[in-house]
Amino acid sequence: METETLQFMATGAAARRLARAHRSDAARRARAAAVLYGLSVVVTICVNLPLNRRLRTASDTSAAALAAARKAYESPWRRANAFRTAACPGALTLLGGRARRRTAVRVRTR
Repeated sequence: METETLQFMATGAAARRLARAHRSDAARRARAAAVLYGLSVVVTICVNLPLNRRLRTASDTSAAALAAARKAYESPWRRANAFRTAACPGALTLLGGRARRRTAVRVRTR
């Protein structure tokens, strides 16, 4: 199973547990992180994988056709990959923001 999918499932489970524990702020952040991870998985499945398959099937044509296929492939693939690259650290930031603040408070109170 792909790492993004595991992160998505674990983050969703964490959001449910946090909501049940009446930690609404943390649950809201975990839900937002799960949405970002989920969107990353959807973009991978709906954009990147079809583009990869299309490029792979174009490999048995002429050099000019390959160049055209590659040109049509690169821009949408890069946009989708940039979104995925931003979504995953964004989700991690949502999950880690509260922990960083809590750690900083502990360090200051010692």
